[in-house]
Amino acid sequence: MIQLRLNQRFRQSCAFVLELRKNLFHRIFNLDTKNQANKVRDRIPTKKQYDRQLTDVYHKLPPGLRADTLHIFGLPLDVFCEDKKQSPSMMFVKSCFQQFGNITAVHVPGFEQMKKRRAMELSQKSKLEQLNKEVVGDVFLRFETYQGFVNAIESFRNKRWSRVLPDGSERTLDVEVDFDRCGHLTEAAIHERLQEVIRAEREEQAEKQRLIEEQQRRKKEELRLLLLSRIEEEKKELRQYRSLKMLCQAEHIVAGALKRVVEKLEEPASEPESLSEESEPEHEPAPEPEPESEPESAPSPPKQRTISPVFQIQIRADYKFPRAKK
Repeated sequence: MIQLRLNQRFRQSCAFVLELRKNLFHRIFNLDTKNQANKVRDRIPTKKQYDRQLTDVYHKLPPGLRADTLHIFGLPLDVFCEDKKQSPSMMFVKSCFQQFGNITAVHVPGFEQMKKRRAMELSQKSKLEQLNKEVVGDVFLRFETYQGFVNAIESFRNKRWSRVLPDGSERTLDVEVDFDRCGHLTEAAIHERLQEVIRAEREEQAEKQRLIEEQQRRKKEELRLLLLSRIEEEKKELRQYRSLKMLCQAEHIVAGALKRVVEKLEEPASEPESLSEESEPEHEPAPEPEPESEPESAPSPPKQRTISPVFQIQIRADYKFPRAKK
């Protein structure tokens, strides 16, 4: 009895282990096959999806919020260049997609980045081809009718876009499209972007004007400093000229004074002869006084007052010349 119970328990434990292994293997096998057979979701929405979500409220929503805007993801922007030397344009983008229907609005956010990079690269004298190769951006197209939007989104389903470049080479691109879910081309969004562009242009113009005024102010300051330096040089030259002129005048005065001193010193050499001549009449008798009735002779001129030459030099040296008018 005990042996039968042990055998029964052993069989149950073996069966449990086998069942556990079988279930575990089955789960692992099914998990692997499920991962291998997972279906890839189509990135482009089907016509049923956008018809169900957008057709019912098409006429109730304003343009840009209804099913009329196509969003193309990650498209290289150099394919929209008409020529190698030209940058991409909105008109060329519009002409590329005009075959699906009438387009009322186009916007490519990457064009602003390309313009900035082009200005930066052209300032550094680089080629435009190197500028456009690395730029990848999105394209937003707003069609006038719902049918144009449907034609465009159905044309890109499970297809590639081929573009013949200006150099003759053909380029094939994988296109991922969807309807706009953020209202990028609504009237309010377009107006806001336009105001931002106007504001940026005004700021750029104000910055240019500020730079011009700063340059003019710097030139005026440099001119003022140059004039001041020239005035200082002229003043210095004038002071040198005045000092030289005063020195010449002083030399002339000193030379004249020395000449007069020399003349005075030479006079005593002739005085002894005059004295001897004057001394002889002393032994002679004094002349008789003339009668008073005779007319008086003309008065002799007054004697000039002689000043010592040294004193003259001192007076001339202390003389202050008048200052010249500036």
